[in-house]
Amino acid sequence: MLKTRIITAVILGPLVLAAIIFLSPLHFAIFTAVVLALAAWEWGDLAALPSRSRIFFSGAVLLAFQAMWDFDAQMQRSLLHASLVLWGIIFWWVKSYPGSAEVWGSSTKRTFLGLFILCFSWLSLNLLKQHEQGVFLIFLLLAMVWAAEIGA
Repeated sequence: MLKTRIITAVILGPLVLAAIIFLSPLHFAIFTAVVLALAAWEWGDLAALPSRSRIFFSGAVLLAFQAMWDFDAQMQRSLLHASLVLWGIIFWWVKSYPGSAEVWGSSTKRTFLGLFILCFSWLSLNLLKQHEQGVFLIFLLLAMVWAAEIGA
């Protein structure tokens, strides 16, 4: 397992770093859409969706990305502000696990949670990329995730 993770990191790490640095906001949005569509496929497995439904779910996530891309900047920021409430609820569910498992335990609920998490993660990354300090902020985010992973 560790060997596979190391090989994956060696191959994909430079690709991701290059995408963050060199891609335009539009091309970065396409790149992150592809990556998160693959994540949607994996999330479908976590949500116990059958293969056909996982394909549909990945497609729905891509359509949601397109819809959010078409919103103006003010609407995108408003969506992110509204998402803070839902992120707070998700944090509370995680913190109160296993007692909260019955709240989000069904496949349908986990699927909607995945749609929310993937869509707002995609939007957040792409808004960061458009920021003046975007490359630095995305690297900072990655460093925090890597540190948490290593620490775990």
